[in-house]
Parts: sequence; structure tokens; C-alpha cells
Amino acid sequence: MTPTEAGVVAGGYVTLVGFLVYRSLTLRSMGGVLVKTVRNTARVMFLLGSALILGLYLIREQVPQAVASHLAGVAHSPLLLLINLILLFAHTVLETIASIIVVVPVLLPLFGVAGIDLVYFGIILLVNSAIGINFPPVGFCLYIGASIAEVPLEAAARAILPFLAMLVIDLILVTLLPNLSLWLPSIIASSYCRRTNSDEAPPARLELG
Repeated sequence: MTPTEAGVVAGGYVTLVGFLVYRSLTLRSMGGVLVKTVRNTARVMFLLGSALILGLYLIREQVPQAVASHLAGVAHSPLLLLINLILLFAHTVLETIASIIVVVPVLLPLFGVAGIDLVYFGIILLVNSAIGINFPPVGFCLYIGASIAEVPLEAAARAILPFLAMLVIDLILVTLLPNLSLWLPSIIASSYCRRTNSDEAPPARLELG
């Protein structure tokens, strides 16, 4: 089940519960609910469209390629710091999928040349995404959350600051201590390899004396 399908199922479930269990929804109130839904959806689609246009512009002007060419000769530690800053900026001004399309194809070869684990790159990418999409004042999810909760953007930004601080600490730990995030994938990969090798091993012969 995709996230979109899960959202449809959740929406249908909430509607049934509202009508049949809590009885807080009525046919008369559904009009206001639909208007509010359309309004919030329009805000989200406007942000998505703006992020897509910006991403297409960056691709057309070859901005990611220019950044990558400047980063190619940077040493290991400064490279990780600069990549974190680039990813954080990209996820702040772009929607997650748009930023992945724009940034990942350019930065991925740099990790391969530097000998950095690609799983590690994926983890750094996702942590930066979690920070960027909630980072005030232009975080994508910050706008959506403030709109759904019907609170001012400033109030939502103040409320999310402690969580962003914890995510920044998480990003620093993941960047400085790669094994902190790679030990579990390593265990799963080694277990899978052992199981695959055992399944492919030829059956033992039984010798009858």
C-alpha cells in the first residue's frame, strides 16, 4: 500500500467513525469540511508547484552540476559538512521528491569517489529532509501543519524549535559517527547474505556404508 492509498483509507475510516461512532459529522457539516479540505489542498499544491518550478529552473541552469564540480576536490570532512549544508538548503526550499530529483544524481558520484557508503548517504539525506521540510520560515511541512492546526506560522515555528534542535543533534551524531547509523543495516545485510548462501549451497551427500 502506497502512502497515498493509506491516506485514502484513513480518510474513509475517519469519515465513517465521525458519522457512525462519534456522530460529530452530519450531512450539513460536510459542506464546511469539504471547503476546508479544498483550501488546505490548494495551499499544499501551490507549495508543490512552486518547488517543482524552482527545481526545474535549477536543473535547466545546471546549478547542481556547478556545485558538484566545485566540491569534487574537497577533502572528506569538509565535503560532508558542505553536503549537509546543501541538502539542508535544498530540502528547505524544495519539496522532498523535487529535492531528491535535483540533488541526488549530482551528489551521489561524489560519495562514490570519496569511498563513502551509499547507505550512509541515504541516511544523511533523510535526516536533512526531516529538518529542512520543517525549518522555519519556509519549511514545507511547517506550512501544512500550521494550516491544518489553524495556528499562525510564528506559533508553529516556535513550537517546533525543540524538535528541530534534537534533529540537528541527530544529524551531527550521524555525520560524525557513521557506525551509529550503519550497524543495523550491516547486521541485516550480513544475515541476508548468510541465508542466501545457505540456500544456494548444494545438498550434502549421504554415503551408505
